[in-house]
Amino acid sequence: MENNNSSRKTTKKEERDEILGRALSKTIKSDAIADQCPPLEDLSAFIDGTLDEQRRDTIMGHLSHCDKCYEVVSMAREMVEEEKKQKLIAKSWYYAPIAIAAAAVLAIVFKFVIQTPTHTHRYPPLRS
Repeated sequence: MENNNSSRKTTKKEERDEILGRALSKTIKSDAIADQCPPLEDLSAFIDGTLDEQRRDTIMGHLSHCDKCYEVVSMAREMVEEEKKQKLIAKSWYYAPIAIAAAAVLAIVFKFVIQTPTHTHRYPPLRS
């Protein structure tokens, strides 16, 4: 079953790559004529993943032959990834005080409830 899923994913990936390749070649041909860099707003939207498919393909084609724009997008993506990592690290330390407090409460409960000797009072038998 697992091999079937992986071959299906490979097939979908190959199909997607083929479609993307065709779109890029069309875009490269059309961009070679215009050869204008897209506005920075479009590059920003491309990085955020908010462009429609046609505009995204156009920008991908432009990035394939424009070193300047490719460098801008690469640097911006690296910065976004670094920011995500920093947020993740900061978020992971957010819960540390709660874990420490919970451990302290458990230690106190263990000390006073479990280790406290219970007093058993033995009363003398009642005489009637």
